[in-house]
Amino acid sequence: MSQVQHAFASITKVAWSSSIYVRANDFRQIGLGSNPGTTKHYFTRLYRLAESPESLTSSNSHSNLSISAVQTPARQLEDVAIQITLARKQLAQIGLVVAKYQRSEAEACYRVLFDAVHKGTAHHYSPEQQVAWVPSPDMPADWPTWLSGNHSFTATRFGRVLGFISLANDGNLDFLYVRPDWHGTGVADSLYHHIETVAKDLELRVLTTEASLLAQPLLQRHGWEIKARQHVIRNGVTLPNARMEKRLA
Repeated sequence: MSQVQHAFASITKVAWSSSIYVRANDFRQIGLGSNPGTTKHYFTRLYRLAESPESLTSSNSHSNLSISAVQTPARQLEDVAIQITLARKQLAQIGLVVAKYQRSEAEACYRVLFDAVHKGTAHHYSPEQQVAWVPSPDMPADWPTWLSGNHSFTATRFGRVLGFISLANDGNLDFLYVRPDWHGTGVADSLYHHIETVAKDLELRVLTTEASLLAQPLLQRHGWEIKARQHVIRNGVTLPNARMEKRLA
């Protein structure tokens, strides 16, 4: 069974077990390697299905896939949402490639940064703080050179940049950003695993960073420790973050 077929089976099992049904026109074509275009087409629709728990209570008449719910109890729906999240992570890994940053990806990486800050941090930072953090949607002239000067890697899927990570020669983790609509899919974890391997290959003993409120739980899951909570001034505005560190074995 291919990865796509396995992911589809997971979603179908979850859906049926909670009085939610999923159907696809000719789902037998899902995952057939002989037709990459068809595989990508159906995968895209499957991902949209699993993209948000809220979609479980709506119908989609504009797609070959549709879903509906029949008075599913709130607690059961919560359990389904958890399982759908796990299936979503599984789906997100299909076609995901972590590779060395290319200068041609500079603008896409900056767009990820801008969107991640302005759309993905609303629960932690005010609009004023977001603007102070990343003021402009226009890429700075030195941005491509900055990324090239570090150990930078991108996570792409079907040619689209979903996130990037950048490590300085001294072991400071300068950037780790993922598109806000891909938060919680394992993309950030894939990027982090890759950069830690790079750090070990460089024989770095300690990794450091100043982590945002959003990034702190991710890094703590990977063994980082908070050394100090602090407030930094960015463009005249105070932003809370934390100095974090991880010692490599």
